[in-house]
Amino acid sequence: MFQKLVSNLPFSPSLINQLGFYTKRLKKERVTRKLGLLFTILALIVQTLTIVAPAKATLAASLNDIMFGGGNKTQIAQALAHGCDARQRCDLKAIYGAYGINSSNVANAKLVSIFSSTRNNYWSIGRAPRGYGGEVAHQIPGGPIIYSRTLSGWATNKNWSALQVETSQGTRWILTDCGNIVTKEGQPKPVVQPPDVTVVKTVDKSVVNKGEKVTYTVKVTNIGKGTANNVLVYDNAPEGLDLQNDGLGSEPIKSPRRWETKKRFDMAAGQSYTYKISAIVTKAGPTTLTNKACADILDTNVYNNCDDTPVTVRQPCPIPGKEQYPAGSDQCKYNPNLDIVKTSSAKNLKVGQTFEYTLKVTNKGDINLPRVVVKDTAPEQIEFLEAKEVGSNTFSSLSNKKEFLSKTFALAKKKSVAITIKAKVVSPSSGNVVNQACALSIGENTTTGACDETPVTITQTCPTDNSLAKDSPNCKPCPIDGKSNLNINNPACKPCDESKQTQDGKDISCLELHKKARNITQQLEDATTKPAQAGDTIEYTLSVKNESKQTRKGFVIEENLEDVLEYADLQDASGATYTENPVRMLSWTPVDIKPNETVHRTILVKIKSPLPSTPASTSDPSSNDLKLVNTYGDTVEINLPPSGVKTVERTVQSIPSTGLGTNIIISTVVLMTATYFFFRSRLMVKELGLVREQFNYGAGA
Repeated sequence: MFQKLVSNLPFSPSLINQLGFYTKRLKKERVTRKLGLLFTILALIVQTLTIVAPAKATLAASLNDIMFGGGNKTQIAQALAHGCDARQRCDLKAIYGAYGINSSNVANAKLVSIFSSTRNNYWSIGRAPRGYGGEVAHQIPGGPIIYSRTLSGWATNKNWSALQVETSQGTRWILTDCGNIVTKEGQPKPVVQPPDVTVVKTVDKSVVNKGEKVTYTVKVTNIGKGTANNVLVYDNAPEGLDLQNDGLGSEPIKSPRRWETKKRFDMAAGQSYTYKISAIVTKAGPTTLTNKACADILDTNVYNNCDDTPVTVRQPCPIPGKEQYPAGSDQCKYNPNLDIVKTSSAKNLKVGQTFEYTLKVTNKGDINLPRVVVKDTAPEQIEFLEAKEVGSNTFSSLSNKKEFLSKTFALAKKKSVAITIKAKVVSPSSGNVVNQACALSIGENTTTGACDETPVTITQTCPTDNSLAKDSPNCKPCPIDGKSNLNINNPACKPCDESKQTQDGKDISCLELHKKARNITQQLEDATTKPAQAGDTIEYTLSVKNESKQTRKGFVIEENLEDVLEYADLQDASGATYTENPVRMLSWTPVDIKPNETVHRTILVKIKSPLPSTPASTSDPSSNDLKLVNTYGDTVEINLPPSGVKTVERTVQSIPSTGLGTNIIISTVVLMTATYFFFRSRLMVKELGLVREQFNYGAGA
């Protein structure tokens, strides 16, 4: 085009400008040609390397992988020894251990190739279900729920790179691209010896004074048959105990109110650790200080994972300046001690009969008590008539017939005073009648007191009905628990209504159902009082009480987990059978419940981590209410924090394998681009030559 343009033009000075323009254009296109050739060479080198050494399979990792992305023999052995994979899932020892695999026999494994087809019986174990119909769930104690399926279900007629591991349970294979376990003896079932961690806590002094030092000893032992993984031991001290980081113990304290082990650790079967920690008593008595040491581990028996021991703090001396001494010690010279003893002149009484109480008040201390007062309140069956001091006239007038309150009087040390109270039986009773008398000394350094009581028996006809004789056939207590004060003929003395009690169409007549939940991780007895966090362990307790007079036979305790499992994974079903159709349910073996007997069942779930942003649910696929709501007699609602999709970034250390076909396509495109610029620059050279010829021809003319 350029040649045609200049050939039709006569010579003109403007050709000089055009020549300069095309000279600069040619220089730029030469640079572009060189860069294009350079990029083509680099692209061919890179694509050749990807063919010779393709990218590792780690980029094909998925949530089904036991060890995310897998690895070679060294990497798998190191991850198993550490217990965590690249995504910090620290349950590898529990999973691999369930199939007899440890880091030692992985290190001795050999790399082989196994072939999957429908004609062999290889089975694969992964973390998450993939919608395959033959998947079977397995609960790993101390670990997650895993799933097994045939290896041919993943890919048929395929060779897999694997580590062949010889274990005590037989030959196992570990797929190098994902870390999943493969067996050949049929459907794999985990063989796990569960751990059982117990905590025993003792103290060197059980009774102390304010300011004293106590030393606690905490012994943690795995009494189970399997390894306990990721154990953390901790102790939270109450107010009044300041923990001391004095080098006595092997673990540093976190604060004056808490100590814990430096890190989580594993405990083999039979292994024990002993920890010591000291504390200063900062609270005066009388009081009891109790703190609990716990091992944070989910094992077969969570009820022995904690232990506490109380420390009693003595009451300090009431004398100013001597508070550091306990009351009653030799250093507390003036110790007020007021005592009272109450007796009665009669034991068996009838309505209308009079009798006397005797109150003996004694100053057993070594200090005079200037202000002492005595008080006695009559029960409803008795009225007071008068009160006297022994050897004198009326001691005090009664404000009413139900309360005796003496005048204030002085009582010298080691002295006593006796008071008699005349009383009358005014109404019947079903048994012993007790009223308490108290003496109190009020004043600086003299505050002390004591109480005493004595029973009297009021004989009556029928204990529950005055109109009946004692030997009447109808003079019987109500057989219903909690109503024994009623006569058997009382309308309120009936068995429960067995005709109206149902729950979700199930007969629960005469059964009282209750449910509660506690947060083990946060140490909350009532898990509904505070939102649960991702990774928390929740314990549900189901209770069934038989309130009828007949044994309830073959009652099936069931629990609907449909809503709970939207945000949590089932950890321990306590022997129940788990089903998913039509809803996710737990069902226990039928049980016979005797009258007034209560049966309990427990369930452990673990909040998902991270929380799903939109949980898949058969109850409501669009549900994202962030609540665990469940009803078993009582409705339990546990709130969750706002969730979000968490993305785990991984460092890619290899170039993705694009395949031979893709390599050829990319290289061809780059080569064609460079070729275009090459021939374009040659055309520009030819066109520039024509411009120069025209320029010279015009100048010669």
